[in-house]
Amino acid sequence: MSRILTGPQKAALKNLASGRESSWGLTGRSAFGGHTRTMWSLYQAGLIDKNYEITQAGREALQAKGGD
Repeated sequence: MSRILTGPQKAALKNLASGRESSWGLTGRSAFGGHTRTMWSLYQAGLIDKNYEITQAGREALQAKGGD
């Protein structure tokens, strides 16, 4: 993946990779709507699947330079 992940995208992928819910640790506006848009963008990019599980591409994006 050539684009750099946003902070919320990184956090969601890290949570999924760690076996937690993608929204773990969210509060405020992020927990009430913003996270839905983040998950949609990850799905569209192929970084999560329809079951909200991280894909191999998602794992690779976390490992890529700029992905931490």
